[in-house]
Amino acid sequence: MGEQQGSRPRVAAMCLAIENYTHLDDMENAARDAEALHVRLNSTPGCSSALTKHAKVTASSKMLLRAVRASLQEAALAETPPDLFLLYYAGHTVQLASKWGVQALADTRLYLVPAGANPKREGDCDAQCLAMDKLLNVLRKDLCAPVQARAGKAVVFLLLLDSVRRVLAPDGGGAADRTCGVTSPTAPSKATVFVAHFTGLQRKVVCEDGEHSPLVRALLDSQAGVFADGISIASVLSKLACSETAAASVGLDSIPPEYCIVPAQEKNEVDAELRTLLEEWKLGDQAELLAANGVLSLADLESMAEEEVEAFGLNVRFRALLQHVHRLAALRKKDKKHGKKPQQGSSNSKDSGEAGCDCELDLGNEDAADGQDDADPYALALDLAMLNADALLKQLEHFEETRDVSAIVSGMGHFIQDASVQEMGSRSIWFLASDDDLQALIAREDGIEAVLAAMRAHPKISAVQEAACAALSNLAHYNSSNQVRIAAEGGIERMVEAMKVHPEVGALQEHGCAALADLASNTAVGHGKIVAAGGVERVVAG
Repeated sequence: MGEQQGSRPRVAAMCLAIENYTHLDDMENAARDAEALHVRLNSTPGCSSALTKHAKVTASSKMLLRAVRASLQEAALAETPPDLFLLYYAGHTVQLASKWGVQALADTRLYLVPAGANPKREGDCDAQCLAMDKLLNVLRKDLCAPVQARAGKAVVFLLLLDSVRRVLAPDGGGAADRTCGVTSPTAPSKATVFVAHFTGLQRKVVCEDGEHSPLVRALLDSQAGVFADGISIASVLSKLACSETAAASVGLDSIPPEYCIVPAQEKNEVDAELRTLLEEWKLGDQAELLAANGVLSLADLESMAEEEVEAFGLNVRFRALLQHVHRLAALRKKDKKHGKKPQQGSSNSKDSGEAGCDCELDLGNEDAADGQDDADPYALALDLAMLNADALLKQLEHFEETRDVSAIVSGMGHFIQDASVQEMGSRSIWFLASDDDLQALIAREDGIEAVLAAMRAHPKISAVQEAACAALSNLAHYNSSNQVRIAAEGGIERMVEAMKVHPEVGALQEHGCAALADLASNTAVGHGKIVAAGGVERVVAG
């Protein structure tokens, strides 16, 4: 695989958003901003991010600190510790100063404001809010010190505050919401900790729907942001610090100037053969991620491990393609060992014997090819799909577009042990069941049973369980006959069990709760079955 050039730090991040406040104005789009940065980080090689926006986690300073500590400890225990830890915070902050407009470092104290806090005076800040000094001490204890002891290296801590700041006089004599003024944290005393602090300006309490804050827009800018090729983190923040988008910046010189999240390098591209294969599998959008990780040819693809699919940020359909390519490589190796020539119509390339891009033809069914001139092209495609799980995955999107529920259900039944087929088949049913007119058709074609069979076959695979719960949620929505059928087929027990086994999967919990709520509204189903299965406990826990 191609080698990366430039200085790419390993980045661990926590994106924290508090959008709904009990006593202060809600921060519109705070969660959207945090999620946008979180998604971009997780799709970038060398970066990992945790997203925290749940109301329960952000309700108090203790819960807030607990969430931050968990993220720091996870980063410290990583097999390869981070070089830089980024904490992005979108929410209210409080600045406590001895006088208005103060400029001195020693005369300011800064606090993050939890969702349930109501800071009106100095005592409220310490009692209800998370002090910056406390946050930095936790940083030193839970991340910097363990990494220094284990790996012998310092971790740069970058704090990005994207907030509307409430300025309080210590005597409680007044408050004002401000988007400017200097706020500076006090760094821990140990020299192994480097703190860079940046406060974004001009964040609005009320935003247009879908609008990002000025700070997030600047960070995500495709040409000049921190994810642009060859643009250093320090240079982006230094420019922002000199502009009207920043209130204060401290310690930016502690960020090594060569640190680039996406280092400058010659732009790699996948070759024509691999691009054709990706497009045939409707995975053309994955080409850039592959190239960024040095997978440029079919030979590179064959040497790629399945564990790298998630590490590179590739989607679940790509996993099916990779399994397919690995199987072809194994078959070629076996044929070569026994002195066999590649079959005509296999996906071997013309001369080199490497995996080609005619993926459906690798099924190698020469008998089935007889008389194909008169065959129905759609029937032939369906027959081919049912011969190979990978081919079926390629056809699922077509089946969705044609609303061919029968083909989806048949494929799921045919490849019940293939987790990818069960997940994507359940997702197809989820998508189709969003149309009220198709809910009855899916039930007639035994779609409910197919989804439940997928859950029974793969109870420990969260992706299958999440997709299945989502499908059942849509199927049960305002459809009394489907509600009764789901309950009769054991759907309640299956969903409750999935919620119990995978408590960390938020989307699964959400879909499960929605489906149970719909089922509970049906008197023919009754509450008893849900209670007996432990549904109430799971809803409360979720």
